[in-house]
Amino acid sequence: MIRLGLRLTLNGGREAAVRFVATAATVALGVGLLLIALAGMNALNAQNARTAWLNSGTGRPSRSPYPIKTLRQPSARSTRKAPGKPPSCNR
Repeated sequence: MIRLGLRLTLNGGREAAVRFVATAATVALGVGLLLIALAGMNALNAQNARTAWLNSGTGRPSRSPYPIKTLRQPSARSTRKAPGKPPSCNR
C-alpha cells in the first residue's frame, strides 16, 4: 500500500513530489514539537517531586526572614500590675 502511494505521488510530477515532501516535513515538525512538550512536562513533574522530597525532612525548620509575630496570652498566675508601684505590692 505504501509503495502504491509513493509510486502515484512520484509519478504525479514535480508538483506532487514537492507537496509530498512539504507534508512530510510539517508532520515531522509537529511530532517533534509534541514530543518536546511532553518531555518538558515530564521534566517539570520530576523536578517538583524531587524538590518536594528534599523539603519533607524533619530537620530544623528554616528561619523565615519575616517571622510571624504572635500575641502572648497572659498566664493564669499573672496579675495586672498597678502603675507606679513595685511588683511586691501586687496583692
